[in-house]
Amino acid sequence: MDEFTVGDLENYTVEVIPITFKGKRAYARALTFDGQMAVGNKFKGKLGDEASPDDLRFMVACLLCNAEGELMFDSPEKGAALLKKLSSEDMLELIDQTNKVNGQDIEHEKKSLSQIR
Repeated sequence: MDEFTVGDLENYTVEVIPITFKGKRAYARALTFDGQMAVGNKFKGKLGDEASPDDLRFMVACLLCNAEGELMFDSPEKGAALLKKLSSEDMLELIDQTNKVNGQDIEHEKKSLSQIR
């Protein structure tokens, strides 16, 4: 087995997965440690079923990126504000697509959103 080196870290890239949304190619990336911390702080003190639509939009904004893995939005807050324009159906589709990248269960998010409809 090769030894893990600083060079491995310098050349590390987050995995980028192509997804399809609204008939177009989009990209999502694995949640980074910093992204996980930001999402964790957003959900802090809430049970899973207490996640608000804003919380879920924030999470998706931490995952959408370009083909090189650079986040799509300047900040998750700005991304969440733009994602607010999506219909419920489109938002659930986007959540489903991004959750597949990160191994989350869409049924949990659907339950959360259905309670506020």
